[in-house]
Amino acid sequence: DGAAKAVIAGEMLEVAKQRFELMKIAAEEKPEVVLRNLVPSKTRAKLSPEVAQYVEKEVTKEGTFRWYVSDEVSSSKNLLYIETSDSQSKLTFPLGVDYPKAYSGARIRVDGVQVADRLVVSDRDSSIDVLNLAPSAANSKVVVIMFNFANLTAQPVTADQVRNNLFTGPTSAKSYFQEVSGGVQTITSVGNPNGDVFGWVTIPNSYNNDCQSGGQTNMANVTAWSNAADQIVVSNGVKLAQYDKVMYLFPHINCTFAGLGEMGGRRSWINTVLADSGLLAHELGHNFGRSHASALRCVNASGANVQVSDNCFQTSGEEYGDNFDIMGNSTSMKHMSGYNKSLHNYGQQSWLDAGEIRTLSPSSNPSGTYNLIPLYTGGAGGSPNASRVIRIPKTLTYSTPNQASQPLDGHYYLEYRQPVGYDANGGSNFYDGLSIRFGVDQDSAGARNSQMLDMNPSTNTFGDAPLAVGQTFTDSSANITIRLDSISASGAVVTINLGTAAPVCQPSAPTITVSPAQASGTAGQSVNYSMTLRSNDSVGCAPNAFLVAPV
Repeated sequence: DGAAKAVIAGEMLEVAKQRFELMKIAAEEKPEVVLRNLVPSKTRAKLSPEVAQYVEKEVTKEGTFRWYVSDEVSSSKNLLYIETSDSQSKLTFPLGVDYPKAYSGARIRVDGVQVADRLVVSDRDSSIDVLNLAPSAANSKVVVIMFNFANLTAQPVTADQVRNNLFTGPTSAKSYFQEVSGGVQTITSVGNPNGDVFGWVTIPNSYNNDCQSGGQTNMANVTAWSNAADQIVVSNGVKLAQYDKVMYLFPHINCTFAGLGEMGGRRSWINTVLADSGLLAHELGHNFGRSHASALRCVNASGANVQVSDNCFQTSGEEYGDNFDIMGNSTSMKHMSGYNKSLHNYGQQSWLDAGEIRTLSPSSNPSGTYNLIPLYTGGAGGSPNASRVIRIPKTLTYSTPNQASQPLDGHYYLEYRQPVGYDANGGSNFYDGLSIRFGVDQDSAGARNSQMLDMNPSTNTFGDAPLAVGQTFTDSSANITIRLDSISASGAVVTINLGTAAPVCQPSAPTITVSPAQASGTAGQSVNYSMTLRSNDSVGCAPNAFLVAPV
């Protein structure tokens, strides 16, 4: 009857609500669970509207891709979204599904499952299409907007302090990128020749301890605050459209991040305690498409630390573990690594010329001795016989706190440095050895951090990570050895052996052939047969003995 149906409908609604809460958690923490438990579209269509609103839905969305890197104390979070004309959905990725091959600002189309404001990307092939890449500019016009809140009007830094750290000071972010990129990546202003810095402006929004939600940056609120600041500045006559990058500073509040950068995009944010040059340059580095410089530990079958193995991992806090790169340690303001300098993903421009990078492989370059000039010398350089970076193909399997263990195709990156320019304060270990990092191939989806390898793993610190003179790096699985022969102020001499990897043994059952297959004779007559036993093990297997017994 009607009363019974109403009870059943109420129970279904309550179950749907409870299930929906669990699916929202799964969409954030284990997106593959959502795909495994998806209610088919035909079934959903049969549900009442009251129940259906609490059931996930298969959708296709087209919009603007947004990718934010939230820089936290010991790690970071990649926050990815798709923006449409009427909504913003956070993208979450099941195991094995990678980021779009694009930077923030690109136009994309996504097939997925909508769960509240989360869009779980489908694990089917071609679930993400990149329709248009975002434009990039090597000469970037940068503006800073300082804003505070209706109920928090502190002004912790002055416009002149910010202008000094970003534009005019001897160690400003502008000076840093000019040197590190070899003049390729520049920072300029439009109105004030000493740098365009506006504010403080007070937005009408109040701060209500709402910069984060559930331990993650609340991008909806951060975006709303920034948009409010934009409106005030524009109303004062500033034409924001003429700038390539917009950096926002606000008083220090309870956010998960110290800095937040839009990967390859336009915006960055500084949760101000002190807007030092290193932090400003680090966040702009994300705007210029550069990822973090991390460190990687490897162990052998016994659990002992080794230079490299098939069991490598990054522990908590080591996402910023490469102290020889500003994208690892922003306070040091050292040059970016050869990997980060050579990135040219999705329209971004490499900061190294082709002649400054040499790629070796068994098929194109012989094993031998090579010269490396320092990564930065204060002038032009690089030739077929003296490169700044040497790359060697490698597939490396490793895990991070945010990424399950998986094999990734990439290269070893070899570089040598000297105390010149922003590398002047490196310490003896920094200058006396050869740094070896792993970096994924640049046409891979998304952006993964460079990984510093420890050439002296027994010390349990990456402070002495470079390879010392006379020391050898050995990758037994790829049959690669790298020996640092000598160093001087002008360069390093390296002997590299790219042997063919030892063949892998693939055992297989032997075969026995008897000839002739059939024979005839009179009783008591001897008949001769020949028997051949053939081993079908692959060439990588050791010799084997077989026992043939009568049946």
